[in-house]
Amino acid sequence: MHRFISPSLWEALCCVVLMLAACAMVSPGAAQDFDPLDPAALQRTSPKLDPNADAEYLLRKTKIEDRVYGGDNVVLIYSNYVRLKIYTERGKERYSTIDLAVGMDGTLSDLKARTILPDGRVVPLEKDAIFERDVKRPNGRTVRRRSFTMPAVEVGAVLEYQWRQTYNNRYSNNLHLDVQQEEPAWQVTFELKPIDFSKTRFVDDLRMGTRAFQCEHPGWSRVGHEWYGATFTDVAAFREEMYMPPEDQLRAWLLVFYQPRIPIDGKKFWREFNKKHHAKVKLATKVDDRVGALAREVVTGIDNPEEKARRLAEYCRTKVKNIYRPLYAVSSADIGSWKPITKPSETLDRGMGTGDDIAHLFIALSQAVGLDARQAWMVGRDQFVFEPDFPHDHFMNRASVAVKIGQEWKFFDPSNPFC
Repeated sequence: MHRFISPSLWEALCCVVLMLAACAMVSPGAAQDFDPLDPAALQRTSPKLDPNADAEYLLRKTKIEDRVYGGDNVVLIYSNYVRLKIYTERGKERYSTIDLAVGMDGTLSDLKARTILPDGRVVPLEKDAIFERDVKRPNGRTVRRRSFTMPAVEVGAVLEYQWRQTYNNRYSNNLHLDVQQEEPAWQVTFELKPIDFSKTRFVDDLRMGTRAFQCEHPGWSRVGHEWYGATFTDVAAFREEMYMPPEDQLRAWLLVFYQPRIPIDGKKFWREFNKKHHAKVKLATKVDDRVGALAREVVTGIDNPEEKARRLAEYCRTKVKNIYRPLYAVSSADIGSWKPITKPSETLDRGMGTGDDIAHLFIALSQAVGLDARQAWMVGRDQFVFEPDFPHDHFMNRASVAVKIGQEWKFFDPSNPFC
């Protein structure tokens, strides 16, 4: 795990040397707002890192800023810069059209692109080559995409493009930054500007931290006032395979997050995690007369505790609609105007709810007939394998309900109609 520290004099001198070296490079037909390009990279005819590569990233650079306005309004800003060298006809076909994704809650701006031909000529992107569309994904979520066709792409050309993404009321907590992508990269650079909480009205006093997965972190150094940078060099391509383990277990990537300034060990962290979530669930699962009467009705004539739990889970799955399941065709407008539920009997009144609402109803019904039922949090193994020594709850993103039957805990997902 890496935290930011003050740079040494040596690091500062290194930064100056690198800046001077960059300025010394020749820019063939340089366009405004683009970094200088080394002519040797433009003239290169074969891949540097992988002889079979169709293209290589000469540079991928992402700058991430958490900008605070008025003391407590936060805006998350990504500034992205890509320089890509094309080596084959297949690479030309694959990257002639670039597709950029931005969430429905974000905006994409300042898009610029150009193609540098092998002879040094620069062909800028025309504005009418850019179009925007909304794509509905299989999970029901809509993703906004900005697409554009790079001009005059040919084998040997270098493609450059940059854009900015802005998200209101968000900051860079639990961000995934891909070190590896589908092509090899000469250089992958990240620059971060964390929040200085001492200058805000936030109650929490947090500091930014990062953790590298499947790669060695090069360390952070200052690259400007309040900015920190880290650069990975000679990064291999990430190749997907059939039946491979979760991608986050194989791909090189960084997790960016905020944490308390005072470190906490894993065991203590998970004890505090349990206490906090147990208190929340306890408030949301209170048993009232209606919940108690329904629970007794559903399990009438059943003595076996496990069968009671199964019958109650079946009731929740079949009688209460999960608003996020496409099976029930709840409209985006209804989901957008959904008012939070505060108690299990309210879920019964509405006949629908979120996954958490239905889980809370099942817990209340179970407790009403004497079962010890609790919310259980876990890591989805299709995404990541749980590391208890890492004191961070980012991966703890799946929930079910655990019911104690005898000396064992049995797990139920009452919000999944297919379970």
